Amino acid sequence: MVNTILVAYKKGSSLEYEESYDAKLLMVTPDSFYSQLGENKMMIQGRGLFSETDKVALGFSAYKSGTHTISIAKKEGLFDNNQAVYLKDKKMNTMVNLIETEYRFEATPGNDADRFEIVYRPDSTLSTGDHSQSQLQVYQIEGWVVIESPEGLSSVWVTDATGKQLYQSEVNGKTARIQASHYPSGQYYITVETSSGQKQTKKILKK
Repeated sequence: MVNTILVAYKKGSSLEYEESYDAKLLMVTPDSFYSQLGENKMMIQGRGLFSETDKVALGFSAYKSGTHTISIAKKEGLFDNNQAVYLKDKKMNTMVNLIETEYRFEATPGNDADRFEIVYRPDSTLSTGDHSQSQLQVYQIEGWVVIESPEGLSSVWVTDATGKQLYQSEVNGKTARIQASHYPSGQYYITVETSSGQKQTKKILKK
């Protein structure tokens, strides 16, 4: 099942509900995806002039357990000129740029109105894999994933592209090694927590 929503930045619209620019979700079905405007579940949402500090809350309901995918179907205007669109998964503590890749996650039956958020610049406690923002290094060598940090590490865990956690371990030091030879080829997320409590996530592609 496909659910499509629209978030638009247009002069004349605002963060208040306006019939000229906004449309509520007609029906919250067992499988629904929507943006949120106050207490309203939105199918179309106009948000005024664009700002990189804006945040758009997203909610969904799932009929049964399974894998779901969030992606951008179409982009226009400034989003057609490399403006990043980050999806923040607050449950998995990860962030991906939807301009570059889709995001797959596991959902259980029920409604979740607080798991996802669209932002336009990276969260200070999450990493999108940009080395200019962090000196955290994650690389693969001979079946191992090696993590090196300038700050002491306290914990590390691995999730797959669906959001399923595959590995978690406590760490005491600035380096960690994860045996990954048994993982099938695909995309994985390596999340670390430092001794100061900061969390960062790096994406790797295992061949």
